[in-house]
Amino acid sequence: MKHKVLITVPDLTLTGGVAIMFRALRNHFSPTVNYFTVGRRSGEANTFSKINRAIRDYRNYCHTLKYEDYGAVQINPSLKKSALIRDALFLIIAKNKKKKVIVFFHGWDWKLANKLSTGVIGSIFKKVFFSADAIVVLANDFAKKLQEMGYKGFLHLGNIAIEDSITQIANLPTERDQGDKKNFNILFLTRIEKYKGIYEAIDAFRILKGQYENVNLIIAGDGSELNNVQKYVKENNLKDVKFTGYVTGRKKHEVYKSASCYLLPSYSEGMPLSLIEAFAYGLPAITTPVGAIKDFFISGKMGFLIEDLNPNSIANLISKYINDTDLCLSISEFNRKFVRVRFTPKTIVSDIEYLYDLVITI
Repeated sequence: MKHKVLITVPDLTLTGGVAIMFRALRNHFSPTVNYFTVGRRSGEANTFSKINRAIRDYRNYCHTLKYEDYGAVQINPSLKKSALIRDALFLIIAKNKKKKVIVFFHGWDWKLANKLSTGVIGSIFKKVFFSADAIVVLANDFAKKLQEMGYKGFLHLGNIAIEDSITQIANLPTERDQGDKKNFNILFLTRIEKYKGIYEAIDAFRILKGQYENVNLIIAGDGSELNNVQKYVKENNLKDVKFTGYVTGRKKHEVYKSASCYLLPSYSEGMPLSLIEAFAYGLPAITTPVGAIKDFFISGKMGFLIEDLNPNSIANLISKYINDTDLCLSISEFNRKFVRVRFTPKTIVSDIEYLYDLVITI
C-alpha cells in the first residue's frame, strides 16, 4: 500500500457477516490500513448509552481525520435504513475533509433500493452516497441498479472473506472426515427467517424422511422465526431435526464437519458467508440464484441451483447426493479449491488494497 486508509468497521466482538469479514482481514492488511469502530457495541444497555456512544464516534472520527494523513476512507453500510442514516454523516465528514471515499455495500434490500430510486428521500440518498469516489457491491445486479439510479462513479465487484481457521480447513484432503458417516445430515445454517427458505427446507426434509431412515436435518442459527419453526417441527411430529442455536468457533466447526450437504433455499441474499464456509468444508450445496450467488455458482460443479422452491424439487436434488457418493466427492474437491482461490483473506486484501491505490491516485 502506498497510502494510508481508514476503514469504518463494526465492533469486531459482535456476530454478523461484516464483523466476521473484518476480523478475518485484520492481520492481512498493510500497516497503513487502520480500523475505526462505529455503531453498536457489545454490552450497550440503553438508548442513552447508544446516543452517547454515537456522539463519541463522530467526534473521534473528526479528530482522527483532522490529525492523521489518510488518503481515503472506506465506509461499510448495508443498504438498510438505519445503517444509511448513520453512515451518511461519516461519508459527509470525510468528503468535507477532502478525503477520497469508498462505500462498500455489504447488505442489500431490494425493496429499499427501489424506493431510493425516486422521490425526496431518493434524491437525498443519491446526493450523499453518489458523492463516493468508488462503490463496492457484492453482486452484478446491485451494480446495475446503482447505475440505473444514476451513479456514474467507479463501481467495483467485491468479495467477502472467511476466517483463517476455516481457510485452513479448506486445505485438508478432499474426502471429508465426517464425524457421522452412517447418517446423511442436511445442514441449514443461517439466520432463521422466512425469507431464508426455512419452511421449504423443513418440508423437503419431511419428504426425504419418508424415503430414507438415516436422513437428519440440522438447523443452526437464531432469528425472529426460530420459535415458530420449532413449533412447526413439533406440530408435524418430525423426528431427527436438531436445533443448535447460533454457533461459533469450535461448535460451528463441529456442525460443518458433521454435515453431508448444505441447504439454503433463500429468497434474498447478498453474498452469504455460510455458503462460502460450507464450500470450505467441502459440502455440496443446494441454493437459489439470488444476489451474488448466481454470479459465481456453477450448478453441477458446486451443487445445484434451484429456482423452483417446491419442497419436492428440493428433496429430489438432495436425494441425488444421498445416492451418489462419487458426485459428492467431486463437488467437495471443486468447492475446496474454489474457496482457496477466491475467498481467502490474502486474496481479498490484495484486491481491495489495489482498489485503494487506484481510487486515491485518480
